[in-house]
Amino acid sequence: MGLNIFIIHSMAPRIPLTETFKGILPFLAADLIRIILLVLFPAISLGFVYLIN
Repeated sequence: MGLNIFIIHSMAPRIPLTETFKGILPFLAADLIRIILLVLFPAISLGFVYLIN
């Protein structure tokens, strides 16, 4: 995710880097929540595998 931010910044140099970081905060929060849920409840990921079979 970090490298993508710098690539976006190079494509739009007029937009400050801090604005780019502010723009990704909701996506970063969603990733963090997803990781916390999978660590606390690993049966979530294992349940999906069970449903596929």
